[in-house]
Amino acid sequence: MKREKMGTTSLALAAGFLGGFLSHGIPFAKQAYAQAGPEEIRASRFVLVDSLGRERGSLQISASSIAMLELRGDNGSPVFTAKALPAGGVLSLQSTDLQTRVDLNGISSIPRIALSENRRTLIALDIVNGKEPAFHFFDTDQKARISYGMDHGDPYLAMMDKSGVARAMMSLKEGGSPSVTLHDANGDTLASYEISASGKAGMNFKK
Repeated sequence: MKREKMGTTSLALAAGFLGGFLSHGIPFAKQAYAQAGPEEIRASRFVLVDSLGRERGSLQISASSIAMLELRGDNGSPVFTAKALPAGGVLSLQSTDLQTRVDLNGISSIPRIALSENRRTLIALDIVNGKEPAFHFFDTDQKARISYGMDHGDPYLAMMDKSGVARAMMSLKEGGSPSVTLHDANGDTLASYEISASGKAGMNFKK
């Protein structure tokens, strides 16, 4: 009986030892397998396809060495495009019918946000002279007809004719003095109305 008990005890100890080894050994093997994977993947183009095998997106380096990310709608039209140009990033969002579009330009020399409809820019926000904002509203012929923004730290509003000549302007001069000026087709001032810093109003007409 003693031998049988000792044999049973030995088997129990061996089973416990083997179970403990396996319980610690399997996770170690899994961890080693995960670590054996590549730390990075290098390629010049990645393609995203849907369940039908259609290309719906891509990340690539173009022939001109420009990094590009493009996503396409269900009809195959590009709806999201991002480019890393040498001078900065450019982002375009558009509808699947290619009629509505928003462009963001991060290039420091010509930063702009533009809203377009039917392939025509209607509204644009620019940074002028590298420091002052300006909004522009365009007609169907792509002519800027209304602009407002900042000029040397003071706000202004300008209305242009179809030739792009400012015909009416309203602004606040330094110190907050308001003024309104009217111009002819050549841009020459015809009349002006101003209120000075002292509160006196004055009108001038071209003879």
